[in-house]
Amino acid sequence: LKTFWSNRRAAIHRAFALLADSDGNISEERWVEFFEMYCNPDYGGVGNAYNRARSVAVFRVLDASGTGTLSLNEFVPITDIIADPETYVVRNRPPTITRAPTTVVSLAKSIVIDGFKIGSLRFPLDGFVDFVVLLSVIVTMVQT
Repeated sequence: LKTFWSNRRAAIHRAFALLADSDGNISEERWVEFFEMYCNPDYGGVGNAYNRARSVAVFRVLDASGTGTLSLNEFVPITDIIADPETYVVRNRPPTITRAPTTVVSLAKSIVIDGFKIGSLRFPLDGFVDFVVLLSVIVTMVQT
């Protein structure tokens, strides 16, 4: 088991060394190229707009230092996660619904986005849920 973890750590460090520039950091462009190809279901060397956008978003989250590059300390955690066989990384955009949304779907979407509207008052969904939970706690306390 020690050998496995040692080899895995060495492989992640080697991957960093392959992707890093002469300053010892990974640029956003290089990360996007790497992650886009990692997520490419065909491994054909051609990315797509969906994975490119996700690559940029992941890079911006990983760049904790705000330098516009990834250091080894910023690279290791995400690589450790995607190297884990228990982790599933989505490689394709979820299918889009081509049929017209039903009234129920439209209503649910409206409630999630805009909350409940009663007259001229608007109640956000999260506030409503908090109120229901509070009410439930109070009723439970009264009953016990």
